[in-house]
Amino acid sequence: MKLISFILILIGINNVLSAAVQENNNNNNKFYIISIKDSNEYSFNIEFNKPKETRLEKKAFQRRRRFTPLHFNDVKNIIKSKHCLNEIKEKNINDTSLCNFQKDGTILKNGKLNFVQLEKKLKPKPKFVKKQMNKFAELILDHIDTYQKDDAITEEVQSLMRKRSEMSYEDISNNEAFSKILTEAFSVLDVTVIYAYLSEELYNIIKDLPDVVSCNEDVVIPFPNDTIISINDTNTFEIKSDKKFEKRASYYDLYDIKRDTNWSDVTVFENTYHHLSLISQSKYDRNLVGKYDRNFYYPISAGRGVDIYILDSGIYGDHIDFDTGHRTVSCDAMFGKTRVINQPGSSNYKNCYLENELKFHGSMVASVAAGKYFGVAKNANIHMIVHDRTALNILYAYDYVKKYAKNPHKTVINLSFGNYIRIPEEEKMINSLAEMGFIVIAAAGNDYTNACTNNPRQVKQEGQTVTVTSKMYPAAYSNVIAVGATNNDIQSLDVTNVSNLYNVASFSNYGNCLDIFGPGYVYGAYPGYDYRNNNSIQAYAGGTSFSCPIVAGVAASIISEHPEIEFNVTILRQWLLDNAVRNIIGNSSQFDSPDIFLNNGKKTVYSANGQYNGCGILSGKRTCPGDNCCSASTGYCGRNFCDIDCQSEFGYCNNKNNNSYDDNQKNCWSSNLGYSCCPSGTPVYFTDENGDWGIINDDWCGIVDNSSGYCFSEELGYPCCSSGVLVYEKDEHGSWGIENNDWCGIIGSESKKQDCFSIPLGYPCCSEGTPEYYTDENGSWGVENDDWCGL
Repeated sequence: MKLISFILILIGINNVLSAAVQENNNNNNKFYIISIKDSNEYSFNIEFNKPKETRLEKKAFQRRRRFTPLHFNDVKNIIKSKHCLNEIKEKNINDTSLCNFQKDGTILKNGKLNFVQLEKKLKPKPKFVKKQMNKFAELILDHIDTYQKDDAITEEVQSLMRKRSEMSYEDISNNEAFSKILTEAFSVLDVTVIYAYLSEELYNIIKDLPDVVSCNEDVVIPFPNDTIISINDTNTFEIKSDKKFEKRASYYDLYDIKRDTNWSDVTVFENTYHHLSLISQSKYDRNLVGKYDRNFYYPISAGRGVDIYILDSGIYGDHIDFDTGHRTVSCDAMFGKTRVINQPGSSNYKNCYLENELKFHGSMVASVAAGKYFGVAKNANIHMIVHDRTALNILYAYDYVKKYAKNPHKTVINLSFGNYIRIPEEEKMINSLAEMGFIVIAAAGNDYTNACTNNPRQVKQEGQTVTVTSKMYPAAYSNVIAVGATNNDIQSLDVTNVSNLYNVASFSNYGNCLDIFGPGYVYGAYPGYDYRNNNSIQAYAGGTSFSCPIVAGVAASIISEHPEIEFNVTILRQWLLDNAVRNIIGNSSQFDSPDIFLNNGKKTVYSANGQYNGCGILSGKRTCPGDNCCSASTGYCGRNFCDIDCQSEFGYCNNKNNNSYDDNQKNCWSSNLGYSCCPSGTPVYFTDENGDWGIINDDWCGIVDNSSGYCFSEELGYPCCSSGVLVYEKDEHGSWGIENNDWCGIIGSESKKQDCFSIPLGYPCCSEGTPEYYTDENGSWGVENDDWCGL
């Protein structure tokens, strides 16, 4: 075997960034993404997040504002309201036509919003868009001299200037040469996106036109600086065959796994890679387990019938990891200087890429998400959408998925890229996808910085140290599941050194906007330097680009196992959190990050040699000897666990113990603050504005107060929420949350705690003592965790 190892080849991804946005020889001329909207028809611009502005910035923006920002939740409330006209008046907008949407199919019989119908109603009319395109064409020709000998202004464009008296502006706009500097791209929700190559003078004119919502320079959104650590370029590699559910003698118990997970059936991929084995067991403790279990246990459906769309650099579909026995693997479209939708049987439908230096990236991402050998969801359909990393072409990729995906509720979108720039059109596009039911999952980035703050900090970009003052997007958008990486940097398949195994990886971004962490080091399919060389090269690499598709693969497996559920990003996120292993990431608290590690639903930790030194799920479900008690959180036996943190099914518990870690207490209000939930019966140590605190295992824990045991939802056939579940929706009955993938009623005291005017607007309530930042027609606002909150 020829193995190139420990060479730490840092791929120069950003070295080719300058080639991604079309080159020109005049730095003052740039490509711009322009959003337009008919100001005579609508006075508002739909937003999904309240922008953070100082009072002075707010006043200045109001002076130049042509469209009133209107939160999407407000749009829904206006359309659904029985007092629609009053709602419109309260929002200071004049768009009474919104009230007519109640009668034209925008509201479904079940009371839900038909997003597709709403978007059809709101998007600019073709006649208006045509008029704007003609106006832009006229302005460009009137100011053609401001481009100053730019190669992009070809002789053919110059000839249009001479022929303009003989041609209509519509003919000029449709001219192939002219379309390279002005083109209509697509519509998203309430705007149409135009792409234009403008001089600085033209930019200053167009951005202030009355029907222009925004005009921003096109930028590059790079793939993270992922590291290829080793490459195995042999023609074969050994992976043992998977074992489907069958009764047989082994150190693992298939019947028990099936019962615990509720999977339709169980498949075992034996002696495989640790980025897979780690996510199908709880925390591995070598003091409890004789030998690490290298098996990957997963549901037999394994993503079957689910589409994973990967927006990336390309795919080598001929690699043996991308089998098509039970699914499809395709390169659907390519968006670069030319935009092509590939047809089945075409040369690029199976193997495709735009940039040779980056072609490995997409193949490895797809391999980890759904490869036959290296992937999580081995039966999911893989759809590669290639883009050149420019913002516009990434938007085209989103638009393609939106138009062509068969079933949004069974579609996962993987985004292993990002930048510290908030792009309004991207935010609107991603939130539109989420409203339709798509599940979007994004990498947190590899700059070892806080991805969730707007505070100035330094990162490396294109080999240079630069200061950034924004969150990492798209990971930081609210309707995206954001993924960080852990430090499973072990090139051997056997896991022996566990000291840093579950720590935040030394490259991973972090922060409180992340949802979950997954293994940061993976093995995956590698295309090599020539697609024709061979089809079995594998590489070992690290980066959040790869922890992200691991989560995407688990998401696809969850969806395929539950065809009865109509998934969306909210429900799927809750499934991931419910399955996750908590209180495992050793250094999460110092990074203000969630202590949540990915798990696919199988929790029992088995020993490959059958030797155990502990009890419970952390030690093969072994029982403590004699009258020893089993700790639920540590897996150790001892008499000191009998009163608190005791599992009666794996050891003796005295009558003071209440079987602490039941399902309703695995996640409570303190989980959001990085602390575990106390077992039942834990005494109150002190109380603050968050709630009652106790101590367990020498650390703080949150005490769940559900003494009433009753809430309004029980009469309606739904359970009460655990303490700390956030308000998701309110109706005439009370406040509702989501827990265990179903509605639950929020108990009165908790409802009061979470319920304030900002909840319906999509923002949390401020903690007590938060200072007022400013006041608007809704109420008084504060700022917490770099976001708005209602006082």
